[in-house]
Amino acid sequence: MWPTMFMLVFAPMQSWAVNLNDCTKIKDPEQNAMCMAQATVSINHCDKIKNLSLKEDCIHWVRKEQRRLVWNYNKK
Repeated sequence: MWPTMFMLVFAPMQSWAVNLNDCTKIKDPEQNAMCMAQATVSINHCDKIKNLSLKEDCIHWVRKEQRRLVWNYNKK
């Protein structure tokens, strides 16, 4: 479980690197929500996570990724 959480939360991933088909195969609802949040870069999926620390990590990751996408888009 911890290696999966490390890969989903802390590994530097591009928003398009997560496949939605892979997310649907995850049985754990919290890991599934985290995967969906990373795939769609949406905080709505973070709200489904019951573990507070994982939920907080999810929200911070999504906000950081959204800001990165917006600022990198404007710089091009």
